[in-house]
Amino acid sequence: MLELRGVKVAYGGVEVLHGVEMSLGEGEVVGMVGPNGAGKTSLLRAICGLTRSSAGEIGFEGRPLRGLAPEEIARLGIAMVPEGRQIFGTLTVAENLRLAARGGGRETMEQVLERLPILRERAGQRADRLSGGEQQQLAVARALLRKPRLLILDEPSLGLAPKTIDVVYGLLEELRAEGATMLLVEQNATRTIDFCHRSLVLAGGRVRASGRREELQRDPEVLRAYMGRQL
Repeated sequence: MLELRGVKVAYGGVEVLHGVEMSLGEGEVVGMVGPNGAGKTSLLRAICGLTRSSAGEIGFEGRPLRGLAPEEIARLGIAMVPEGRQIFGTLTVAENLRLAARGGGRETMEQVLERLPILRERAGQRADRLSGGEQQQLAVARALLRKPRLLILDEPSLGLAPKTIDVVYGLLEELRAEGATMLLVEQNATRTIDFCHRSLVLAGGRVRASGRREELQRDPEVLRAYMGRQL
């Protein structure tokens, strides 16, 4: 479904991604882990058209994405839950959801609210008055309302309490069981590798290792070298 070949990204002449290669199949959940500054968010932004790649190819279901505007890429079926959530804080929960649901229909809205009942309870509340976990659920709900073919999540557990992280991952587990295609970027290497079908380690703008859970768990040097921790 998604294929990257030799993708490079530079800011002000300084290259931060150095020929990244990766692929993701339909119904697959792929994780990406790595230290701060590894280039994870830059890679996601390049996929979504928010940052222009300087070289390489990005293809989605056989269609090249390089050069397309972010809204064109979104219409193809890619939705991202960005780091920091980036909800509309001065709008209510219901207004945030209605903006995302344009063209989605009532049935989709009901399905999302069934998954995340706290958002129904908070429908009339301003989004910036929600807890961090509730805001994260709202950000995920907005993405789901676009009925994405590919759901990209950038640090969905960042800054959340352990119980709230469990709620977010409970939702992601439901989506995975239903066959959703997801690309998940996280700082928590152990949880990401356990959750995803495959994971890759990005460090210094390059893919340093990749494989299934069992393969990475048999190679603890990977995590010691690039994450400073063990599985």
